[in-house]
Amino acid sequence: MNNRQRGFTLVEIIIAMGIASIILSAIGYSVVQLFNMNTRNTLYMTAVRQVQTAGYWLTRDTVMASADNIFVLNTDPAKPQLILNWRSDPNTLHQTIYTYDAATGILWRAADSGGDDRIAEHLTTMTFTQTADAGITDSIDFGIVATVTVRNISGTEARNYSASPRSRVFD
Repeated sequence: MNNRQRGFTLVEIIIAMGIASIILSAIGYSVVQLFNMNTRNTLYMTAVRQVQTAGYWLTRDTVMASADNIFVLNTDPAKPQLILNWRSDPNTLHQTIYTYDAATGILWRAADSGGDDRIAEHLTTMTFTQTADAGITDSIDFGIVATVTVRNISGTEARNYSASPRSRVFD
């Protein structure tokens, strides 16, 4: 009679389960890290797009403005404004007003075409600095920082722009 039985002992099964759980937890941790990295990259790219959009519109309109007709209003630190005026011909005055709302993180653009347009959001800092000589604006500098946060993961982008308005075209 042969009493030899085949199979695993209880100790062997417990050891195998321990090894399997270590391997599965390492794989699970890697998957979580992969999702967090993907989220972080997406948030960073969102911040980059917001800063680029704000920089594009601010630079575009500043270059169109007349050097003697630009106003930076920092009277309310929570809502600094940049007012740009220019003429496309001697009889047509255009005005664009940018307002940064620090409470909501939104940059608004009000053009003479009517209505306010949301240019960028998630902005954490927005500064307008005017460099002028004898009342004529040499350049406008913009400091823009955007931070996007979801589930304690954030992406931040900061850029500085400088634009020079055109010289006075129509008197």
